[in-house]
Amino acid sequence: MFLSLKGSLNTKFPRFKGILDTYAGASAAYSLRRLSRVASSVVRVRRASDNSEKDFSATDVSSGAMTGWVNSQIVPPLDIRELDSNGERTGALVEAAAAYSLRNLSSSYTGNVVVVRRSSDDAEEIFTAAEVADGTLTTWVGAGNDGYVVIWYDQSGNGNDAVQDVAGSQPKIVDGGSLVTGGLDFDGVDDGLFTVSNLTDTFQSATIFALTQDNTTSGTASMVRIRPNGIPSAFDGFVWEKVTNDTYGSNTLIEGANAMLAAADAGQGTRTTTENLNTLIYQPSQILAYENGTLDATLTNVRSGSVPIGDVTLVDQLWIGQNFDDNARPFNGTMSEVIIYFTDQSDNRTAIEANIGETYGIDLPSGVDTGYDQVDGFVEAWYDQSGNGNDATQSVAGSQPKIVDAGVLVSGGIYFDGVDDRLTCSSLYSSDISIFNVATTSNTVNTGNFMRLVQLCDGSDSFQLTRAGSVYIGKLMSKNTAFQSGTTAFEHGDINGVNLISAITSSTDTDAYIDGSLQPNDSTGLGSGNDTTTTIGARDDLLSSSFFAGSHAEIIIYDSDQSANREAIEANINNQYDIY
Repeated sequence: MFLSLKGSLNTKFPRFKGILDTYAGASAAYSLRRLSRVASSVVRVRRASDNSEKDFSATDVSSGAMTGWVNSQIVPPLDIRELDSNGERTGALVEAAAAYSLRNLSSSYTGNVVVVRRSSDDAEEIFTAAEVADGTLTTWVGAGNDGYVVIWYDQSGNGNDAVQDVAGSQPKIVDGGSLVTGGLDFDGVDDGLFTVSNLTDTFQSATIFALTQDNTTSGTASMVRIRPNGIPSAFDGFVWEKVTNDTYGSNTLIEGANAMLAAADAGQGTRTTTENLNTLIYQPSQILAYENGTLDATLTNVRSGSVPIGDVTLVDQLWIGQNFDDNARPFNGTMSEVIIYFTDQSDNRTAIEANIGETYGIDLPSGVDTGYDQVDGFVEAWYDQSGNGNDATQSVAGSQPKIVDAGVLVSGGIYFDGVDDRLTCSSLYSSDISIFNVATTSNTVNTGNFMRLVQLCDGSDSFQLTRAGSVYIGKLMSKNTAFQSGTTAFEHGDINGVNLISAITSSTDTDAYIDGSLQPNDSTGLGSGNDTTTTIGARDDLLSSSFFAGSHAEIIIYDSDQSANREAIEANINNQYDIY
C-alpha cells in the first residue's frame, strides 16, 4: 500500500511566488533577487582578470558563488582559449611560440621540464615538474652538491628547447643540495640558454612574459633576446634587457641596417629582492612594458631611417640570460618562467598574468588580482525577469556597470560610475507607466548634474527618473513637466542613502512617491508613447552630465497604471531591502 502525497507537497514545501507572480503584467523587471517563478539567470557578468563572461542566478549572487567565480582564474597559460562569440573562453587555444617553466604550463602537459647535471660526477638526468617540486631532483643531486640546467624544455609543443652544452655556462637550479629559490639562477658572468632550431619565419607583433628576480647585475644585462635572420651584431635583435642598475627596458629591433623600434628605458622600477612579473608587448608602432600587471611605459622612440615592425624575418635563435654567442650582457638573477608569443597578447594579457600571479604570489593591481581575491566583475546583461525578454545589456566593456569591486560584492546592487556606464533595452511603455526603482546615489560623483536613473524615450518624448542634486525628479522631456517640483528637497544620505522611487503616470495625471510618501508635483499626464530605447544609468543621447553615479538594486516597469497595487508592491520591495 502506497501513501499518496498528492495535495500535501505545497504545505511543507510551498511553491516559490515572487512579486511578479502576485502583481503580474510587468513589461520589464531587473533585480539581483528572484522576482518570479520563471526567472533563472538574473545577471551576466564579465570578470576583469580574463574578460570571460558567465550567467548567474539570484542564489549564485547571494551565496557568493558569483563572487567566487569572479575572483578565480585558474587556467594555466597554455590552456587559455580565445573568447568565443558568447564571451566565454571556448575558442581556439592561444598558442605560444615557446614556453619555459619548472611547473606544468598546461593541465595536459606531462612531459619533462629540465635536464640537470650534478656537480659531483657530471651525470645528467631528466626531471618532470612533479619531480622538481617533490624533492626527487634535489635527492638525486645530493646533499652539498650543485645542479645545473643543461636543457630547459619548451612546453609549447614547438620543440624550441633552450639548451647549454658548456658546463661553465649552465644556470644553477640546485645550490648546495637545496633547490634554488626563484627558478634558474644565472651567475651574471657567462650563464645562458639558447634554442637550436628556428622559432618562426615571420612575425608582426610579439609578447614576452618573464618572471625574474635580479640580484646584483650592474649595467645592461639581457633577459630574453631573439635575433632576426642576417643580423651579425651581438647587440642587435628583438630584445628585452636590464638597461641600468634599476630599470628594465627594450633596446632595439633591427632588420638589416634599419632600426625598427628603439627604446632605451621601459621606466620600470628597482629589482633587487623579490620576483617580478615582466610583460613586454611589441606592436607595429610601439612597445608596452608592464611590471606586475601595471603599465610602466609606452615606448615609441623610433630611430632615424626606421621602418615599421612588420613581417620581420626571424629564422635564428632565442637566448635567455645573455647576449648572442659572446657572453656579453649576462643577467645576474633568477628566472622562474618565460613565455613567448609571436602575436600581440594585449587581449589575453591579464588572463595570463592572473594565473602566473596567483601561482607565484605576485601582487597584481586590484581589479584583476586573483591571487589576492581582488578581481572586478562587470554587468554585461541585467536579465529581464518579466518573461518579455527585455534584457538590459552593454557590450562595451568600459561602459559596463560594476557588480564586484576588488573581489567584494558591491553594496546596494549594481554600481554605475557616473562617467559612461549604462545599460539599454527597448520598447517598454505606451501611454501608462509605473516604475518602481531602488537606488542609492553617490555622494561624490556627478551629484550637481541631472543624473538619469532610468529614461524611456521614443526619440522626441521621454519619461525620466532623474536625480538633480538632492532632489529626485520625474520629467516628461518634451513637455518640460516635472512630477516633483524642485522646491521639495529629499536629501541623499537619509535612511542609509537608499531610496525607493515610485512613479505612476497615465494619460491625465502623474504621481511620484519617495519611500512610500507622495511628493509635490505640477504635472499633467503622459501622451501616447512609442519608445525605441530605454536607458538605465544615462540619458538616451549620452550627454556627459546625464550619467547616473550610484547603485541600482531593482527596477520594475509596468506599461500600465499600478495605482491600485502601489502600496502592496512598495511593501514587498521595502520588506526585501528595509529602506524605510
